[in-house]
Amino acid sequence: MIFRNHRAIGMYSLHKPNLVIVNPDLIRIVLTKEFESFHDRGVYCNEKIDPLTGNLFFMSGKKWRNMRVKMTPTFTSGKIKQMFPIVKKCSEILAKYLESKAQMRDSVQMKDMFASYIFFIAGFETSAATTTFAVYELAQHQDIQDKVRKEIDEILTKHGGLIYDAVNEMTYLHKTIRKYPSLPVLNRICTKDIDLPTTNIHLPKGTLITIPVRGLAIYKRKSD
Repeated sequence: MIFRNHRAIGMYSLHKPNLVIVNPDLIRIVLTKEFESFHDRGVYCNEKIDPLTGNLFFMSGKKWRNMRVKMTPTFTSGKIKQMFPIVKKCSEILAKYLESKAQMRDSVQMKDMFASYIFFIAGFETSAATTTFAVYELAQHQDIQDKVRKEIDEILTKHGGLIYDAVNEMTYLHKTIRKYPSLPVLNRICTKDIDLPTTNIHLPKGTLITIPVRGLAIYKRKSD
C-alpha cells in the first residue's frame, strides 16, 4: 500500500471522479454510519435485457431497498442456524463424493465442484473461488493443514458433532478470507452530495468510491 500514510486518494476512472479509501475508520463510516449515502454499487442492472441482474447485488435505489427488506429476515443468525442441518447434509454428500474420487485416484476440478453447490448469483464466483483457495493452501502447507485439522477436531469434540455454533468457533479457517477476500475491490457510488465526516472532503452525487480490500488485507498481513 504505497498510500498507507493517506486516508483517501482522489483519482479518475475514465471521466468519473473516484475516491479510493484506505483508512479503516473512514471505510467504516462509508459502509455503516453514512451507509444511506453509499448503498448503491454503481454496477450494470437491466432486468428486461438481463433478468439475472435483478438481484440485491446489482439493484439500486428504491428497488434495492424493497428487495433488501424482503431478503434480510431470511439471513439472520437464527434463520441460518435453522438451515444448518440442510447444509450439513449437503456437505456429507460432498465428502462422500470426494472420498470415492480419492479411492479411484481420479482428478477433481475443485472450483467447478464447489460452484455446483452455490446457487446465489452474488455468491457464485466469490464463494467457489474462496473455497478453492482454501483447499489449495491446505494442500500446499502441511503445517497449516495440521493446525486446521486440530482446531476442527477439538471443536467438534467440544460440541459433540458438527453444528452451527461449532462452525462459528473455527476462527483459523477465517484467515482464508483475509488472504483471499471474496471481492478484491469493493465499489460504491455516492447517491447524494455529502461532506465526508472527520475529513474536509466534499463528495458530489455520482462520485465513485473504491475500497481496495485485497490491498488492505495484504498490507495488514505484512504489518503483523
